[in-house]
Amino acid sequence: MTPLEELLARVEIEALVAEFAWRIDHGETDRIAELFTSDGWYGRETGERSVGREAIARAYANRAVVGQRTARHLFTNLRLTVRPEGSAEGTCILLLFAADGAPPL
Repeated sequence: MTPLEELLARVEIEALVAEFAWRIDHGETDRIAELFTSDGWYGRETGERSVGREAIARAYANRAVVGQRTARHLFTNLRLTVRPEGSAEGTCILLLFAADGAPPL
């Protein structure tokens, strides 16, 4: 990949991460799974993973059953490895401010 292609990949991934956070923070968790590839996964600090769109959708549906939650997700320190064939792998840091219940809390 050229440096410009790598930069464009980074911008697209940053936009994807921002959309993920926005959907969670604005009550659109039923639309989270569509942000992932069919074999994508979402990992948690506990080591648990939801693998595939169905598992990711199920995890967020299960969370919604618990009740309303007020949250702000902040993602930073995106570290990417873009591979020549066009795939990429990355990590980032999540800072979460959240509490169960309706705002203001």
